[in-house]
Amino acid sequence: MDQGKKMLIDNMIGSKIEYLLNFQRSIDNENIPMIYQLLDSARYNSLINGWSQADDNRVLNSLVESLRFELAEFTAPYLIDYLKKYFPFFKIQKKQRSVYSVTFGYWPSAREIGLLDTLRVEIVFDKNELSAVKEYMNDQKKSQDDDVQIQELNKIQTIYQKKSDATIQAIKKNEEELIKLSKKRAVLKLEQEQIEKYFGSFEHFIDKANHLYVDYINHLLEDKNEPEK
Repeated sequence: MDQGKKMLIDNMIGSKIEYLLNFQRSIDNENIPMIYQLLDSARYNSLINGWSQADDNRVLNSLVESLRFELAEFTAPYLIDYLKKYFPFFKIQKKQRSVYSVTFGYWPSAREIGLLDTLRVEIVFDKNELSAVKEYMNDQKKSQDDDVQIQELNKIQTIYQKKSDATIQAIKKNEEELIKLSKKRAVLKLEQEQIEKYFGSFEHFIDKANHLYVDYINHLLEDKNEPEK
């Protein structure tokens, strides 16, 4: 048999065995950063280690492709704990197997604004939901227009209630529209208060959310390297 081919096959098998053993050790030791490095070495080495050229390990990480649901649920509690501390207004809930919703706030009528990808360490925002609070915070004219609309609806409601010929249907329709708009404004106001409290501005909030992967893994590494007290 060609010894060169035999050695090549042995090396390929050996690298796969080593990869799986490293993955097993990472799970056993709850070494979450290492899990992310093994899942996507190119991304990890580029963003965390700062390598200008980082080779990917797609051939090796395909070995655990069938475990992605389990890995997503294994890593989820650690990431959710981090989000509770640094994005305390986010309510994370499991919707289905390995799928987690992100709701903005714990108050009634809080809006679901996206999904949490625990393996990518990424919040996949619903752009429409996100644009609503961005517009509310940054577009002063839109905010003023909404205030005017609420005032107008209140005036109309008062007029309807005084007019004897106003139909119940018209009163009810105007009331529903008023409640809907007022509730929307109240929710957006709460969201604005939380963003300004913890991040100062909408732009800084989005910037931190977009850097979640780097910030989270660096946080885990710092905790890991801290001496025990």
